[in-house]
Amino acid sequence: MDPITLAAAASSAVVSAMATDAWQSVRSAVVGLWQRHQESGAETVAAELAQTREDALAASEAGEEETRAELMALWRRQFRRFLDAHPELLPEVERVLNEEIKPALSPEDRAAADNITISTNVHDHGKANVLGKGTQINN
Repeated sequence: MDPITLAAAASSAVVSAMATDAWQSVRSAVVGLWQRHQESGAETVAAELAQTREDALAASEAGEEETRAELMALWRRQFRRFLDAHPELLPEVERVLNEEIKPALSPEDRAAADNITISTNVHDHGKANVLGKGTQINN
């Protein structure tokens, strides 16, 4: 899996788990990843996960899907920064996602983590090139 797709899938899975009984095991998997490979950032990640969970729970109660999307974007950036700093850990992050995070999710949340949507808006004479999962469309 490429880093962009992996970061998107991981962020979707993590945010999906925040309002479930699986949260503690997912949180442990994410913090453990940082502890093993970027120890200095582990406490910050743990605190950010706690804050994000509070935001996710409040958004869920209020029915705010936009907030959920913003939280996924936040964690997508976190995973991208982690992978940019440690590109050799791409297989490890994918392993943690597939073996520790996804199994803790409900079938619906697991499917959502696998379904990544990328959209672009182009105006006037602009062009957009989007590449994901080996599919490339150039118009």
